[in-house]
Amino acid sequence: MRFLHTADFHLGKMFYEKSLLEDQDFMLRALRAELEGARKDGEPYSALVIAGDVYDRSVPPADAVELLGNFLTDIHQDFPDIHILLLAGNHDSAERLSFLKGPLSKQNIHICTDCASITEPVIVDGAAFYQLPYLTPGCIKRRAEGDGIQPPLFGPETRLRGQQELLDEAVRQITEAHRASYGELPCILCAHLFAAGSGTGGQETGTAGGTDQIDAGVLEPFTYVALGHIHSAQKAAHNAWYSGSPLAYSFDERDSEKYFLSVTVSSCSTKDTAVKKIPVVPLHAVKSITCSFDDAMHNPGYGGLRDCYIQVNCTDKNMIENPMPLLRTRFPNVLSFCYTKSRTDTGSASLSERRRLLSRKEKSSAERIFTAFLCDLYGEDALSKDALVKEETEIFRRIAGSLEEQS
Repeated sequence: MRFLHTADFHLGKMFYEKSLLEDQDFMLRALRAELEGARKDGEPYSALVIAGDVYDRSVPPADAVELLGNFLTDIHQDFPDIHILLLAGNHDSAERLSFLKGPLSKQNIHICTDCASITEPVIVDGAAFYQLPYLTPGCIKRRAEGDGIQPPLFGPETRLRGQQELLDEAVRQITEAHRASYGELPCILCAHLFAAGSGTGGQETGTAGGTDQIDAGVLEPFTYVALGHIHSAQKAAHNAWYSGSPLAYSFDERDSEKYFLSVTVSSCSTKDTAVKKIPVVPLHAVKSITCSFDDAMHNPGYGGLRDCYIQVNCTDKNMIENPMPLLRTRFPNVLSFCYTKSRTDTGSASLSERRRLLSRKEKSSAERIFTAFLCDLYGEDALSKDALVKEETEIFRRIAGSLEEQS
């Protein structure tokens, strides 16, 4: 059987105050096109796995909810036999995501937002899919011998413990249930978690001390593990993959390739599982350039970046007045403008020098501080060449001199 693995849609995401809803709609259309293309090629997908962080925040905007609703409706209408497995990530609200999950399950749309039914698989073309949402303290109960259930694995006094124990218990319950009822079927886990050693891809990071990270070795019993949470596509273990986010959501992810993962499972053995990366072409690529302001405005080599989301790292020593409106005349989607570190390092006064200036008591200290300020603001050349800066300096000198006389 064959299924498509993706995750981390972050619907409703704002990128430097820019709504990405149009980009996300374009991405979902590309996902649908992949499903359609596979069907036309005679190798249709049996399932679509969306491994968490469907929305970007717990209270998503209405248009993001509408976008997901329309997408699920279209997929079900056009591909009624495909099972859609969708689980909650750390950005999602379980309560909101789980709305209507009962009726939707009858339409082959399986939403998992809690751990109440983690041992009950979705059977798709002879494979058992188990869903595990983002784990929170107390979300799993330890099963004792027989039918009894003990209190939650973590009580209030131990709620600060990490996810490893929760995952250990979840894996134990799932594998025992699978062996008892579906041992002859491939066992596939869909989960949203942070495997230790995974590259963060510029977006999701671990907590202090790594308390939210898990040892990927505990995932060994599964035929395949479809992971979400990390934004770069990568292997977390020999049988576990992050699909990564289908769009770049930070400038740290600039120029990074984005994918859907096509997974073919032929038996219970991991050796018989094949993973193929399906490139995702975005509506707007994410790019970052480092150059002078004049270069950004006039270098023909940057002409191809007009439709990209742009970050400009300016190397000029002088401050540029109102740079964003000017940049937008060439790059309509420029989102960020900043100065390179070298500019602040080569200013007229280092931090220690400023402290020395502020601590001085002589009469000239005020003028020196103001001169250092102008130099950092406009650059050293402006002090001698810019008429307006020279005029500002002279006005300050007159005011400062008048105040000194009065004192």
